[in-house]
Amino acid sequence: MINKLILRPLPVTQPQDLVYLNTTNGISHSYLNYKDFRDRNHTLAGLLGYRLAQVAMSQVSGTLHVWGYEVTGNYFDVLGVQAMLGRAITPADDQQIGAHPVVVLSYNNWKRHFGADPAIVGKTVKINRLDYTILGVMPRGFFGTELLFASDFWVPLAMEPQIEPGNPWLNNRNTWNLWVAGRLKPATTRSQAEAELNTITVQMAREYPALEGMRIHLSPPGLAGNWMRGAVIGLASVLMGVAGLVLLIACANLASLLLAQASDRRKEIALRLTLGAARWRLVRQLLTENLLLAIAGSVAGLLLAVWLVDLLGGWRPPIDIPADFGLVIDWRVLTFTAAAGLLTTLLFGLAPALQAARAQLVPALKNASFTERLRRWQPRELLVTTQIALSVILLVSTVLVVRSLQNSLTINIGFNPRGAVGVLFDLALEGYDETHGRDFQQRLLEKVSALPGIQSAGFANSLPLGLDQSSTGVYGEGKPLPKPSERQGANYYMVDPGYFRTMQTRLVTGRDFDPHDSRNSQRVAIVNQTFAARVFPHESAVGRRFSHSPDDHNWIEIVGIAEDGKYVSLNDGPTPVVFWPALQQYNSTTFVVARSPLPAERVVRLIGRAVHELDPGVPFIQAGSLDDHLRLPLFPARLAATMLGAFGTLAIVLAATGVYGVMAYAVSRRRREIGIRVAIGASDGQVMRLVLNRIAALLMVGTAFGMLTALATGNLFAPVLYGISPRDPATFMLAALLMAVVALAAGWLPARRALSIEPASALREE
Repeated sequence: MINKLILRPLPVTQPQDLVYLNTTNGISHSYLNYKDFRDRNHTLAGLLGYRLAQVAMSQVSGTLHVWGYEVTGNYFDVLGVQAMLGRAITPADDQQIGAHPVVVLSYNNWKRHFGADPAIVGKTVKINRLDYTILGVMPRGFFGTELLFASDFWVPLAMEPQIEPGNPWLNNRNTWNLWVAGRLKPATTRSQAEAELNTITVQMAREYPALEGMRIHLSPPGLAGNWMRGAVIGLASVLMGVAGLVLLIACANLASLLLAQASDRRKEIALRLTLGAARWRLVRQLLTENLLLAIAGSVAGLLLAVWLVDLLGGWRPPIDIPADFGLVIDWRVLTFTAAAGLLTTLLFGLAPALQAARAQLVPALKNASFTERLRRWQPRELLVTTQIALSVILLVSTVLVVRSLQNSLTINIGFNPRGAVGVLFDLALEGYDETHGRDFQQRLLEKVSALPGIQSAGFANSLPLGLDQSSTGVYGEGKPLPKPSERQGANYYMVDPGYFRTMQTRLVTGRDFDPHDSRNSQRVAIVNQTFAARVFPHESAVGRRFSHSPDDHNWIEIVGIAEDGKYVSLNDGPTPVVFWPALQQYNSTTFVVARSPLPAERVVRLIGRAVHELDPGVPFIQAGSLDDHLRLPLFPARLAATMLGAFGTLAIVLAATGVYGVMAYAVSRRRREIGIRVAIGASDGQVMRLVLNRIAALLMVGTAFGMLTALATGNLFAPVLYGISPRDPATFMLAALLMAVVALAAGWLPARRALSIEPASALREE
């Protein structure tokens, strides 16, 4: 996974020269700002822009909703990628808005939906009911500039008004919808390009004051700039660290077994030394034996990985955007596997080999009895202590993420998903203009509200905690004008009067929207508590007004305040939010929500029937319960809980095996000592304490080190924790208690075995 997301470059020409332009406020740019950067810089060989888009693509089998890229005409030239069939989009295709309806298909789309037609070039396909000429097909494995996005097509950015009907933004400098990447010129460093681009931003700020404070930061492309990079690298690092801990525990277990084996082979090794074998030669021999174990384990692990890669290839994350999660075992993975095999050989083989080579010749040749001393820490016991410490770290991590997942299911997210269903469709993709779209929305809402079993219904352009989130600037009336770099932003949603009741979002004060909030009435809005506190601090926000920009005096009156919630992710801090009345702010994207005690599948069928009665050609983009809607925001917590739960369980099993193995071996080596103790009157309780006290000592030392390490590294898990501190005392106590139970249970059987030792037979042993 790390290879795919971090190490493996994009399949383009010289990928190391590509850079992504992040801005101070995020990852997107306006198209006009992109053109200024493109035309004014001297350090980039080319600058491209792109945006993800969903369209309705009509084919013989019916209409499909597919995802792809809107790209600038130089997109493929800058990347240095050629079409497999036909040609790619060129600057000539992107000169005039709406003039060149052409499309390039991905290899997968061409094969899956067009039957791998070798004569596809020049044919037409309808996209959003407009004929597009197919220019070519891209090579297999090329999906564009985002690693996780499995694009089906590419169209010129100049076709944006037709691709996103009702949302023209190309000539609006205040609409930042475009992602921008570039290629460094030869001998140009990233820091040089970044410095020049920031000089250009200063020049642009003089011409357009709203850009004051904007800065550019360059990063590798592929993970939406820096938007996903930190989270992906963080999660991958945590999983790799956890896997490494399990590997260390396994190595400690093997080292314990090999130390025991070395003790049993001490006469053989002493005999070799007596006959003239060099100690280093014996160490090499033992390491070679251990290397065979490592090679066998590495090969088995690699074969298992191949099977798992195929298994994961068919998995899809809980998102509606097509994702490319195909993993590849290439030379990087093979090199890592070989390095891991050699490293594990040293980790579990070196100490036993060195100890075996230091055998005392005379006692070993006489086969003198060997007794484990109670008061002296043996190397195997140190290894078990290490296992316990590492296991405690994993246990703390596992308990943290499991409790976090439980918290995420109960925290207040600003709406109640239980008993609610949502269906999403886009009327613009089906050719609806604003007038017909409004009529469809109102007629559908009336039909859904009248369905049997429906308690309430409403709609919005998008829902909180979904992928489609939008924001705008806000300026309070009568408030000092902030610097552009310090302006207050707010997420926004367009909702109808039934939305708050259906979502069970509580209005703290003020009123709900009503049918009088129409296009011809005073513009109004409902804001959340954070918006009210930040824009109008220490005063009542109801009745106050705000606008989108400092030059806009078309004031919007606040008529209500809704409770705070979670909007982008479950880790959100307080976020300002505005709700517009759908009668005043039309949007073709329609997310119908309905609350009902009926099963979600039945409600979806009822809504589907109502939509079909109005227009059989409108398909759903998304449909299901709102609990299903939360699968995406809950995905990081569930993934972490699943992975850490599996690793934690494995660590506990390994630790228990290590404790059992060491104590069982110690009891077997101390049979004569225990026999003597019993012969002179030691009770069963004393013998049990003799064994269990040692386990308790190992347990206390290992647990203490593990908890201290977990405290020091707790912040690594912060990105996937909800409503719980990474240093939660109850979690640490629970992990320590669980480790104690496991360790004492593992040592109980050897302790019981010690009680069965017969003094007479033990005393007769050599």
